[in-house]
Amino acid sequence: MVLIPVLLIALFAAIAMAGEKHKGTLALGGVLAMTAASCIPAAAALTGTVVTRTYSFGSVFGDVTFRADGLTAWFVLLTCFTQVTAILYGRKYLEETRSSRSNLSLHYISYLTNQAAMLGVYFSNHGLAFLFAWEVMALSAFILVIFEHGKMETLKAGINYLIQSHVSIVFLSLGFLWVYTMTGSFDFTAISQYTAAQPAEAG
Repeated sequence: MVLIPVLLIALFAAIAMAGEKHKGTLALGGVLAMTAASCIPAAAALTGTVVTRTYSFGSVFGDVTFRADGLTAWFVLLTCFTQVTAILYGRKYLEETRSSRSNLSLHYISYLTNQAAMLGVYFSNHGLAFLFAWEVMALSAFILVIFEHGKMETLKAGINYLIQSHVSIVFLSLGFLWVYTMTGSFDFTAISQYTAAQPAEAG
């Protein structure tokens, strides 16, 4: 698990240093690698095998479980299909733009970060990890939206998206905190256990 952020950082550095013609190719390679790695547990989940892995993330997050079930699998497969097709088209489009090398680097790095964060949202079975992935997804998507930041309408669209995404984050955070105060756990299983117990308590 530790290797994933290390490999991403190495890929980000390679994109930043690469020439304009190679940035898109490196980004495509990263997208395909993440797609392959995430589609393996997704495919297994579609056959009825629930895949779970638990890792320790220190005192802040504690033990975080990543889970792939049938619902997770469909989200993962649809997202990866969209990411692959978008990068295949997008890198050709970006080759025609006159953006600076730094702007292209930031765009491709944000694109990869966005894919990784969305996969984190789908696989996370822990409230804090889910919120962290959601925040990274929101910020990286914001950077993608304002690629043509010289246009005022583009900036307005980006800011509008950022505000709306953070309104949802506030409500999600309140929900997770409420469940945590009731159960003492951020694990998603605590949500189902708590809600299942409510009818018995009410009766």
